[in-house]
Amino acid sequence: MTCTSQPIWDLLTDLENWPRWWPQVSQARLLHRAPVGEAGTKVALTWRSPLGYGFTIDVLNTRRERGEDGHCEIEGRSSGDLMGQGLWVLDPVRSSVTAGEPRQVDVTYRYEVELGRRWMRWLAPLLRTLFKWSHFAVMEAGAQGMATRLNCRSSRLKHWTVVQG
Repeated sequence: MTCTSQPIWDLLTDLENWPRWWPQVSQARLLHRAPVGEAGTKVALTWRSPLGYGFTIDVLNTRRERGEDGHCEIEGRSSGDLMGQGLWVLDPVRSSVTAGEPRQVDVTYRYEVELGRRWMRWLAPLLRTLFKWSHFAVMEAGAQGMATRLNCRSSRLKHWTVVQG
């Protein structure tokens, strides 16, 4: 993404406002607010799937780290319809430095997830390809929504990987 890591950090750590820029997040309800700058905020996020079903996950921000070099990590745990551990990694691209400030940031999201709904678990072997497509469509829309909200340019997503467990 052609942008600096600070505005991306601000957007990702403000879970309550994800519906303003992520099209598939239809609602964010604050469950617990941590002190400013600390981990511990918990939000219930209601999502709309491109396949037509909705689901809700509670997301707890468990770790927030920012390095002096601009490297940032935001970690969280989800429960509800999708249970797992997620990690956002923001890495400034040093080859694109202008006047001391990186102009590009690699944004990576890793999510180890288990399906919480019984029907999803039962149908997963048959619908795995559709579930993957749906997930990647949601993530692509989130990347585009983030870029639009921050008035940045998003490069084409390079790596979509599903690791079978």
